[in-house]
Amino acid sequence: CPRRCPKKLMPVCGSDGKTYNNECLMRAASCKANKNITVSSYFPCPCVCPPKCEKVYDPVYGSDGKNYDNECELKRAACTTNKRIILAGRGRPVCECPSRCLPDKEPVCGADGKTYRNLCEIRKASCEAGTEITVANKGVC
Repeated sequence: CPRRCPKKLMPVCGSDGKTYNNECLMRAASCKANKNITVSSYFPCPCVCPPKCEKVYDPVYGSDGKNYDNECELKRAACTTNKRIILAGRGRPVCECPSRCLPDKEPVCGADGKTYRNLCEIRKASCEAGTEITVANKGVC
């Protein structure tokens, strides 16, 4: 097995359907798993998103700050949005809402159609409501 691999990023798609950062890392994985993994392409593997996930409630939260019903839903969201979302934890995160915000007046319009005094106020409202209120635009609605 290769003892060390360069840190260069030249993704390859292995015959096992996984993307490796470079060919050396793929060979190392092949050796470690005692499997014959070969290069199927010198590009990242195409993302094949799971069509649907089982309706199992085993809550997790991702690095994107969102809650998911299970790990499959998190992976599906990462795949369909083509974003890197990693598992940040299991269960629901304990969210401490800001108790108060500075009185800065830099209004933002929430996707809920309400004008908030500043970003802190919209985050506070989101946290207290238990749902994400996104910023539709800066300024009043």
